[in-house]
Amino acid sequence: MHDAPACLQAETHEAYQDVQPLCDKYVSQASALFQTYVDLKYAARWRELDARAIERPGGRADAAAFGAAGWAVIVGQAPSSKEKQVVLPMAIEQAMDSAMLSDLFAQLPSDAVHTHVLLAMMSNDATVVYYRLSQGMVKPIN
Repeated sequence: MHDAPACLQAETHEAYQDVQPLCDKYVSQASALFQTYVDLKYAARWRELDARAIERPGGRADAAAFGAAGWAVIVGQAPSSKEKQVVLPMAIEQAMDSAMLSDLFAQLPSDAVHTHVLLAMMSNDATVVYYRLSQGMVKPIN
């Protein structure tokens, strides 16, 4: 009889140490944060990935709701880009309102673009889809 293989868990993955402190701090984002980080690092081949906290002005440090105290974001560079971008991991069922978006854009890191944020929306099957969210009015491409 053979022992059953251990289940793969985020905590055992080599990349988990890069996001673990923020997973502990922003529990509502933990799954999306880890899954997005792994996707960007291994599948999309982003460079200079850095998981960071963006504190929300006036946010409650003890609040567990998504965005109440701030957000865990990933800052990095896509292979086809010369600029760093901010990626906000979130579960598809989590919601943001206009006040949260204003607070997020006001606190973007100085070393990343300020014109947009990539929302990394994770579905229940762990698929991550990216949406570019721009600040203000943006002319359509076509």
